[in-house]
Amino acid sequence: LVPNPALGRALTITLVIVAAWLLYAVLSYAVGRMARAAEGRIGEEGRRRRVAAVFVFADSLVKAGIIFLAAITIFSRLGVE
Repeated sequence: LVPNPALGRALTITLVIVAAWLLYAVLSYAVGRMARAAEGRIGEEGRRRRVAAVFVFADSLVKAGIIFLAAITIFSRLGVE
């Protein structure tokens, strides 16, 4: 579609980064909503902290997974083995 291969790679990388950012924003919002819902159901302070820690860990896993997938896509598009 794009006459210049370098421009095609740049567009692909840009689209992957934008898609990863949007996916992260949506998943972070969902994780935050779940954490707030769980906090509303749990009255005990210690359990609330544990639930919050689990959701922070889940959010970190989401970030790491998205960054990993974006890096794989970018490097495979650039031809790095």
